[in-house]
Amino acid sequence: MILTAFVSLPFSSFQKDSKNVTSYIRTVDRTYVEKTIKNGGAILIDARTGFQFNAGHIPGAINIPYNNNRLLEFYNKHGLETKPLIVYCSDPNCPAAEILSRELANIGYKNIALYAGGWKDWIKHR
Repeated sequence: MILTAFVSLPFSSFQKDSKNVTSYIRTVDRTYVEKTIKNGGAILIDARTGFQFNAGHIPGAINIPYNNNRLLEFYNKHGLETKPLIVYCSDPNCPAAEILSRELANIGYKNIALYAGGWKDWIKHR
């Protein structure tokens, strides 16, 4: 019961010192993402809404909307602790990937890549 209550808490309850969590997040480009997808070296996470994800996403990505209050449930369901993560959203002006990356770092994940170019950069080069 306590775990259920904890899992349903909103993201704001996970806030920590942003200086600490940002050290676990690095920015990567499309070339890195393509290489990583090719060798299966990471879990790709689309931080946009379910509607946006269903309209189009990078092949192999899973959808974890940045504003979802069930982050720990997603974390456990998808085995996110097993591989590095690459998080993206629409484009460099979209804050969703950075927000989700910080929340993942707040719950203890320490190997996160932020693909700032996101979906728009991906489809531009296809």
